[in-house]
Parts: sequence; C-alpha cells; structure tokens
Amino acid sequence: MEQSLYDPYLEAKVSGIKVRFICFKKINSLLVQSVVYLRKSMNKIEKRCRLTYELVHYSRGHLTLTGLCEGHTAQEEDKIRQETANRLIKGTKLCFLIESCISMDKIAEELQVTKDVIYDYFKYCKVKPFDDLKSIKRHSSVVVCKVSAGSY
Repeated sequence: MEQSLYDPYLEAKVSGIKVRFICFKKINSLLVQSVVYLRKSMNKIEKRCRLTYELVHYSRGHLTLTGLCEGHTAQEEDKIRQETANRLIKGTKLCFLIESCISMDKIAEELQVTKDVIYDYFKYCKVKPFDDLKSIKRHSSVVVCKVSAGSY
C-alpha cells in the first residue's frame, strides 16, 4: 500500500498559518508570527521542503516577542533539520528506492524532497550517504535496507 506524502500546506491551513509567496532575492523562507513567506522563484519541491522547515520552527515556539523566528542554537537547528527530514521522508519508501539502485536525483524526485533533505535524513539516522553502506536503519522504526556500495 502506497504511503501518502506529508502535506505541509494542509498542516499550515489546519494550524492557521498563512503561506505567502514573495520575491526574495537572497533568502528562501521566513517565519513571522503566523505567516510563512516563501521565495516565489523556488520550485514546487523546494517550497514544500522550506515550508516544512518553517512549520517545525513554528511548532517548537521559536518566535520572539517581535514575532520573528530567530536566536536558536546550533543544536536546536540540528533537531529542526532532523524533524523536517523525518516529516518529509517515509523510511519504507526511501528503502524501496535505495534497493532499486536509482540515483540520488531520482530518489529526491520520487520523494518530492531536495537532496539536502535526504542528506539530513541520513545524517540524523547516523548514516553517511557516500560510505560503504551495508544497511540503513531508521532509528524510529524497524526499517532495514540492504544497500550495496556505489548505488548512489
């Protein structure tokens, strides 16, 4: 049975968070009070990933008194990136795609995430994507994939 993809737009709507698209030149996204601003020129997948990232910030209460999201530690940023990757990537689907020995570009396309999100997923699952992988274990479930070296 196919697992449905996480929908950050639905989560934003249910949470009462507005999503606006504007012409940023140097930043991809910004969380201000209950509005997420996304750079208009990003593609659909980049917008999905950045919106999820900002929703994780929102869910962790990272808004200051001025309504801006700022001032968290590097350790907290790691946790945000981990949670973002876990929301966007289903471990069983990732394992299936890896076992199919397709490229990282194709895996990212199939999961509708950026390669950076895949790298974060591997990083926080204590797996390095370019190591000689024998197995990938998703720490929050019993998912094991056998992978041969060079499949990336």
